[in-house]
Amino acid sequence: MRTHVITLLILLLTPLITTATPLTYTAFDNNQPQHTVIFTITKTNNTTEIKTRVTAEHIEEINTCILSSQNVLISIDQSTQNDPDKAYFSWKILQKKNNLYDETYTEVKRRSVKESTVQLPAKSYPIQALLYLFQDMPLAENFTYTFTLLKPYKETYPIICKVISKTTLKKGEVLIPCYKIEATINNFLSIFVPKSYFWLTVTEPHIPIQYQDNRFEYKLQTPIS
Repeated sequence: MRTHVITLLILLLTPLITTATPLTYTAFDNNQPQHTVIFTITKTNNTTEIKTRVTAEHIEEINTCILSSQNVLISIDQSTQNDPDKAYFSWKILQKKNNLYDETYTEVKRRSVKESTVQLPAKSYPIQALLYLFQDMPLAENFTYTFTLLKPYKETYPIICKVISKTTLKKGEVLIPCYKIEATINNFLSIFVPKSYFWLTVTEPHIPIQYQDNRFEYKLQTPIS
């Protein structure tokens, strides 16, 4: 009887949970590979989990972001151990109500903890969530999107993203038509802070193929067919 119940539960739950094929990126610094990023999306009827795992020698970072079915931020849970950057911390954000969130930042080696309740604007996300959201957007030339970028601890930046061109990237022998998106801080700090760029497939879903900021260039390892 127990076996039948478990089998029934599996059959009931299976349609409600879908996991997309993980995307794996290599991060380059001055054309030298530095670390690997694995990007995974798991969806249910009510939530979307966006997970990134960064691995390299002496580096381990896991960031899990959960959104509601309306793409409202529910939680962020990041754990970072980065020897080269001397960064050892955990960062958690948990939704309360009325755009209020509990935020906790722990310096692992210093054994210090910062806690606060913060109010976040609508469309507040870490960068990982943006890469998921881009996939279903109606991208076209001159398309724009604004959001608030979240970074630890209590750092928020208004960002404007704009499709600035349509181009083609080559992955192995495959030519991939892409939209190139420019992201910049949407205030006076844009004068001082370098822009970032995303390349996503023209075809839907718009898969992130490449990303470039002031330090790293991330390139998708597996060609898109």
